[in-house]
Amino acid sequence: MEGDDAPVHSVPNDRRAESMMMTPCWRAVVFSAIVLSALGATSGCEVDPYRIETLDGSGTKPHADRGPVDSTGTPEGMSDLGDDSCAAEIEVCNNADDNCDGQVDEGFDKLNDPTYCESCKGCAWLAALNAVPRCDNGKCAIAYCDPPYCDYNGKVADGCESPFGPCNCIVTGPEICDGIDNDCNWIVDDGLVIPPNFCKQLGACAGATPKCMGGWGWVCQYGPEVELWPCTKNTDCGTAWLCNSGVCSGIVIVTEQKCDGYDGDCDGVADDGNLCGSGNTCTGKTGCQCNGGPPCTGSDHCCGGGCINLSVSTSACGACGVSCGANETCDNGCCRCGITLGTPGGGPACKTSCDGTACTP
Repeated sequence: MEGDDAPVHSVPNDRRAESMMMTPCWRAVVFSAIVLSALGATSGCEVDPYRIETLDGSGTKPHADRGPVDSTGTPEGMSDLGDDSCAAEIEVCNNADDNCDGQVDEGFDKLNDPTYCESCKGCAWLAALNAVPRCDNGKCAIAYCDPPYCDYNGKVADGCESPFGPCNCIVTGPEICDGIDNDCNWIVDDGLVIPPNFCKQLGACAGATPKCMGGWGWVCQYGPEVELWPCTKNTDCGTAWLCNSGVCSGIVIVTEQKCDGYDGDCDGVADDGNLCGSGNTCTGKTGCQCNGGPPCTGSDHCCGGGCINLSVSTSACGACGVSCGANETCDNGCCRCGITLGTPGGGPACKTSCDGTACTP
């Protein structure tokens, strides 16, 4: 029938709803609801494949969705261009903003805590390599090795690789000069503070500085003009010193022995003491002399007339200025009467000798 009086056929509500669900538009709505329901069923931001973000600080303007991201937070593709909010959950260390407060992994010390070091991966893997881990500025490191293992090569990747030898380092304090890695940083005697007033500074010792010689400790570095203690073996120098080239390294002699114009014993006075012997005179850098000439050596002694053998000279028998009388001879530094040198006995009694006792013919 045509016109306004045409009868209207009614359709039951359930049939009407069923018909609507068959339309393309309605099927799209239903599918979207199912997807959103599935997304809502998963808890927290981390499990959202499109990394849906929360509202900004005002609570009114939503952030645009960035799309799927990888484990480092880098977008992998196009976003779904939707404006939706984050389903907050408890924050865990996973390089993501789980509680939707705009911060990532807050409360987790990823720079110093070995549990969360290296972007939440942690350093627990070192335990299987005989090492106790630590975290240095976000990088896994070895705090110390499990006995008897040792990190000989200093590489973190293979942990403490050697079980042989007494290699485990025990921190005993700040580094000192002793040939031992006291602070266990794999460097022996590093970063040392030079001890003050350690070396003599008078005379030829001026400007000397100490040098760390490992197990020998600090040893002063003196110049060639300084006289060092003579030795033939280390024990001549004490329990903690080194005998090197006939002298004890760093030990200045107590009494000067050389006439050379230098203050060899570093006491502030050059060439002090009886350095030349045999009556010679120390003339500084020109050495020992006898009356301006070469020094006397051996049995000779420097007297007023030059070098004299005090053992046989009747003008200087036993000492300068001691002369023997007439018909006397000087026998081994003693004036004797009527004796031919080298022939024992004979002749009258001798005069009193140079040492105050009677000479025996």
